[in-house]
Amino acid sequence: MERCGFATWPVGPTQAEVYERFPDVGRLPPEERKAAELTAAFVDSANLRTPELVSRACRWRPDLVISELMELSGAVAAGRSGARHLVHGVGLIGPGLWATVPAYATFRARWGLDGPSRAPFLDICPPSCRGATAGSASRSGPFARQAGTRVLASGCRRRSTPCRSRTRCT
Repeated sequence: MERCGFATWPVGPTQAEVYERFPDVGRLPPEERKAAELTAAFVDSANLRTPELVSRACRWRPDLVISELMELSGAVAAGRSGARHLVHGVGLIGPGLWATVPAYATFRARWGLDGPSRAPFLDICPPSCRGATAGSASRSGPFARQAGTRVLASGCRRRSTPCRSRTRCT
């Protein structure tokens, strides 16, 4: 990204630091393991990452925040900075995954987000490679071509304020 002229910076704990804090989930009953693993690997690290990410987003004031499905801090950064939010996935799992993790609702409430995410979901995986739960979001949709520019087919509205970034806004 830096070679292409985009500023980058590390935010939050490293993967090694996350795994140092990882609980011994092998001792949990199988039905509790998935939520415990997702909480430790993603929710807990998002709580550590969110303050700095929100601070940077509020200073930078992006028009759009795109976050990966497992990156929960993006929703907070978008909400606090006034940016639109888009979630992307890779076809193996869909946004319905987080409904099975109680700590996800707690995370969203802690950072002032109401209910489950309503951000448009873009699955960048070809349909033939997707898992059974992928694309289960009510606001998911394919890309569509429009005047040579890729845009979401549904779920996104044009921003009413002028573009403030150095990048091209469409």
